[in-house]
Amino acid sequence: MKKQKGMGFLGTLLVVVAGIMIVVTGLRVAPAYIEYFAVKSILRTMASSAEVQGGNPKEIRSAFDKRASMDNIGSIKGEDLDINKVGSDTVVSANYTVKTPLAGNASLVIDFSASTSRK
Repeated sequence: MKKQKGMGFLGTLLVVVAGIMIVVTGLRVAPAYIEYFAVKSILRTMASSAEVQGGNPKEIRSAFDKRASMDNIGSIKGEDLDINKVGSDTVVSANYTVKTPLAGNASLVIDFSASTSRK
């Protein structure tokens, strides 16, 4: 009699369930990362513009809100930006948290940080 090789039905079922859980988690987290990359893009664009270098904080926040509304960004507003002077440059930073529900009462909390600094 030969020994059987390979996975049984329960092993295959467990692998499929684990794969589905990973895919569902990825699909729920993807919008938060897409929004983060949009925020980074806005800050990168603003860094080279006169809005940041010559503007006051109110103008910078207003410019961010206008760009964020075009990109449908809802996790962060202009009032949440940190605006600092570093030497002759103005550095705009965005630090925010996104809470994504996964299943039932389980949620995933992701901290994002983007800045106009070149570091």
